[in-house]
Amino acid sequence: MSISKNLTPIFGALLVFLFVSACSDSSDDKALSAAQSQDSVLRFVPADTPFVLAKTVAWPDDLMDKMAPQMESGLVAYHQIIRAVAEAAYAEARDQGEDVAGFETWLPIIDGLGPVMTLDGLRELGIDRHSDFALYGVGLLPVSRISLSDGALLEAEIARIEEQAGGGMKQSTIDGHAYRYAGNDDARIVVAIIDDDLIVAMVPSKFADDELKQVLGLTLPAENIANAGTLAEIADDYGFTADLIGLIDVERAAATFLDEPSGINAELLGLMDFDNSDLSDLCKAEMRSMAAVMPRIVSGYTELNSKRMVFEAVVELRQDIAAALPALSGSVPGLGESHGGLLSFGMSIDLLAMRNFYSDRLDALENDPYECELLQAGMNEGIAAGRQMLSTPVPPVAYGFKGFLAVVDKLEGLDLANGQPPTLIEMRLLIAMENVEQLLAMGAMFSPEIAALGLKPDGELVKLEMAQIDALGLTAHAAMTESALGLAIGDGAEEGLKALLDSSAADSSPVLYMDMDAAAYYEMTGQSMLVDVELNSIPEIRDAVDRMTEAASAVTDRMDFAIRLTEQGIEMSSEVILHD
Repeated sequence: MSISKNLTPIFGALLVFLFVSACSDSSDDKALSAAQSQDSVLRFVPADTPFVLAKTVAWPDDLMDKMAPQMESGLVAYHQIIRAVAEAAYAEARDQGEDVAGFETWLPIIDGLGPVMTLDGLRELGIDRHSDFALYGVGLLPVSRISLSDGALLEAEIARIEEQAGGGMKQSTIDGHAYRYAGNDDARIVVAIIDDDLIVAMVPSKFADDELKQVLGLTLPAENIANAGTLAEIADDYGFTADLIGLIDVERAAATFLDEPSGINAELLGLMDFDNSDLSDLCKAEMRSMAAVMPRIVSGYTELNSKRMVFEAVVELRQDIAAALPALSGSVPGLGESHGGLLSFGMSIDLLAMRNFYSDRLDALENDPYECELLQAGMNEGIAAGRQMLSTPVPPVAYGFKGFLAVVDKLEGLDLANGQPPTLIEMRLLIAMENVEQLLAMGAMFSPEIAALGLKPDGELVKLEMAQIDALGLTAHAAMTESALGLAIGDGAEEGLKALLDSSAADSSPVLYMDMDAAAYYEMTGQSMLVDVELNSIPEIRDAVDRMTEAASAVTDRMDFAIRLTEQGIEMSSEVILHD
């Protein structure tokens, strides 16, 4: 069942969980000046970094105190999952006659993590309530840095685990500071504890000392991102708090490949056998213009407290493109609001506006085509394919479609792990249209039963007496307004449908929206995890997943996700509402 292939995502999830678990304190100072502090990990982040994700303030006490018991359960469960997956992978490799030396090294290390996989265990390692964190690029090279209360605590624990495992990483020193490393002739992972900071990075094995000192922060950048005020400016522009701020600078990353490489980037690009010497100045200029279409991606929390956690990310787009985006979404009653129940989801789109937007983009490319030989062929082929698609006839009624909203109020008997479909479902569906009566008339042409319903755009409910529905043992009702067609399935769902049809519709709805009951979501994702990694037959993993989902649902009430098109670009938001 290829269990070993599933170790990476589980370890990745663990690292994220450890980071969140460490952020368990509050600070009265939440000012954006934290994003300009020279006393935080930001002093190690170059001002010209192409990417950074940084936490430089402690999160609120009341929030983290509420989450602490669930985090504790989650940490223990994660360790149980990792141990069970590793054991199963070891057994599989051994039975297939594969080399198991790696497993025999890792299993004792995993066992050694057991005592520290608790909140108290992390604090005893120096990862405490005041730890700052940053993931950033020194050039293109990713570096992770987390501040510790006492680096000697983590150093002692690493030594203990290495002794228990009968060996560890190789060690060396630079400027009198010890570091560990492991890898091959091309690249190695470097782990260092310097001045109560933990630094982890993957570097070329042939790095010179000067370059390694930049990665480890022994040589500080000429200008850091805190001094430059970059994150503070982003926070001010988008209303982000200082709790967590992220940036991906697409233009800067593209320039790394287009400019003459130097320093660390030269080493990295050399390792990838990348050579841009054949690129003409024209091609470089046009590739820069392509990057300028989506210059940056920024992210951060707009609200973080014991009641709500709201995280947003914005894909910034060139101004002329972003200005045209809001017209592309449709208007769907109730979309973007919570309607209770287990799950609601929907989307909106204005197909005619989308068609015109796409046509305008093709016109722009034809009027000002790329001249770079590396771009011409693909762009020309794309324009031709786009024109052909636009010439495909579309039924006029399709341009009246504005989107839909589905609300699942009840769902019983669903078992994803065993492929069991639901035994009971109660749901509502709303389809937003400009020409609902025309759509209904088209349906009536193909189905006498639809014609016999006698639906009118008055919002009145009509029970569906149809053989197909009766055969499924379902009760269904339909209703229609001048701008929407609704369907209710299940006993009692019809009243909810009336409320849905009476909902207000914003001029521009989210292009995608999902709202869900957290307990139901975590149950489904827990089952999906077992299905994906094919480990549902291992009792320890089933038990750990159950405890993880119970822990998560105990603190979280509801959550939603939305994508909106605005004059700034593509905005994605996620809101988590916590139990009182």
